Amino acid sequence: MTMDPTSLKKRLLQGSRLVHPDFHGADPAARALAEVHSARLNRAYETLADEARRADALVLLLGGPSETVAREMPREFLVEVLEWNEALEEARTSKAWSPAVAQLQPQTYCDMPSLFQQLMASQHKTIVFPMHEPWIDVGREADYLV
Repeated sequence: MTMDPTSLKKRLLQGSRLVHPDFHGADPAARALAEVHSARLNRAYETLADEARRADALVLLLGGPSETVAREMPREFLVEVLEWNEALEEARTSKAWSPAVAQLQPQTYCDMPSLFQQLMASQHKTIVFPMHEPWIDVGREADYLV
């Protein structure tokens, strides 16, 4: 969504030469039409030159709400997000580690299958969720070792 300001200004000047009222003689109808087109060109330039205005214009073109429409999230959703954040903060500051974290040794490699085997061997409850989406491999152990 970035735009080169120099290129944009160059295109404004090219368009201005085509639609500026001074280039349309004495005919009042032609001058009036040129004034309309010149004003539109200037508004388009001002919109494209400003990142926020350009983003709002793109949202409108794609069928989104205008910036004047109230954009509020449902209260239930906001309460749920607040509860998630509180739970995350509690987990970050808690001294009680989960059994899975307790199994991990600092500076020691441990992949998920090995971690599950260690947890099950020490009689800890484990659960898995079926995954039907494509798997994205994040690399091999050697990729992370320095």
